[in-house]
Amino acid sequence: MPHRRAAATLLLAAAACSTSDPAKPAPDASTPRDASTDASDSTDGGVDASLPRTSPCGDTSGFPSGDGWFMPGGCAKRPGRSANLRGPENQTLRWKYPAVTAGGTPAVMPDGSVYVATKDLRILALSDRGVPLHDAGPSLATLSAEPSSPVLTKSGVLVGGLDGSLSLFSLDGLPGPRYAMGPIRSSPAVAGKRVVATDTNGVLHALDLGAAAAAFTVRTEDTGGSSPAIGDGGAIYAGSTNGKLYAFGADGAPRWTFDAGAKITGSPAVSDLQTICFGAEDGTMFVVGEDGKERTRLKTGGAVRASCAFGKDGTCYCGSADGKLHALAPTGKETFAFTTLGAVGAPVVGSEGAIYFGSEDTKFYSVNPKGELLWAVSAGSPVRAQAAIAPGRRLYFTSETQLLAIGD
Repeated sequence: MPHRRAAATLLLAAAACSTSDPAKPAPDASTPRDASTDASDSTDGGVDASLPRTSPCGDTSGFPSGDGWFMPGGCAKRPGRSANLRGPENQTLRWKYPAVTAGGTPAVMPDGSVYVATKDLRILALSDRGVPLHDAGPSLATLSAEPSSPVLTKSGVLVGGLDGSLSLFSLDGLPGPRYAMGPIRSSPAVAGKRVVATDTNGVLHALDLGAAAAAFTVRTEDTGGSSPAIGDGGAIYAGSTNGKLYAFGADGAPRWTFDAGAKITGSPAVSDLQTICFGAEDGTMFVVGEDGKERTRLKTGGAVRASCAFGKDGTCYCGSADGKLHALAPTGKETFAFTTLGAVGAPVVGSEGAIYFGSEDTKFYSVNPKGELLWAVSAGSPVRAQAAIAPGRRLYFTSETQLLAIGD
């Protein structure tokens, strides 16, 4: 149980299946399926057995000890999957907290406490019971523009801002180092001491926490704010609105460029099977290898703007503006397309195999690896951002007006 202090928030200084119709009563919605049992039916078909599995998250030494959801995508590789945290078994609403969120992903500590950005230039810091963690505390200056989704590090809370800063705060809200960059819309990635962030001027910045200057900068020409991912050995993967996915070495040296042919706005997800999944504005889902060679692709019926996620078997899950969550197996087969009544946002996958995602139809869903509905819950307003899986079989997600906690 986390220690809870009275009141307030941190003010930041720099910052179903494919043909199912959700309008009809969902089968077994009142008696949720057992996702772990359903997940056992999923196989590793199509996965190249000659490729050794790497770390699911890469370098985690820069994060607090224990299992948490420390940044959008979960960790440096942004796989959208937790290797150890199981998602909620049902749609029980544990609590909700009113907040006009910035449409970002919550970050979760191993004790279940949660941090989320808001449009009134704050970071909410709540316990696992939805109680504010901090006193009014030292008065910090507000941002001149919205913050990115926060990242939890051993050193504190890291956040970017459209005012052109990347700032670090202690967990008590005390300001730390501030790094000048261009406007930062996307969340930074952290692997060990290395931090990588992209600005809307088309520049990718790499720095080491505590260092006085950036380690290097490279151009990606991205103006939309696709968040980078950091893979094995410090390799960096970044999408761009110029339609290309870039790979750089840990020293910033270019490795390869993959031309998707349309804008990339979501973050690349890196799996432990040496593959990378992402979507493009023209509705195409791509899976490429860490060598930059295409493995497979799938054309959906609408733009794929949000980040994708990997299942344990290498299946890539992406939400599309066609109102569906699409599942693309390593074999190149679409295993299911679950239909909602609005554009689908970024999914996440629990260690039990269930997939969790929101839709602009104002609902948040859970399906099993077969694409069968486990449960759905109304959020009251569109759900676009990726959720965060928390300890104790809980899950946090944001709608336009509140932060919600699901799980018994």
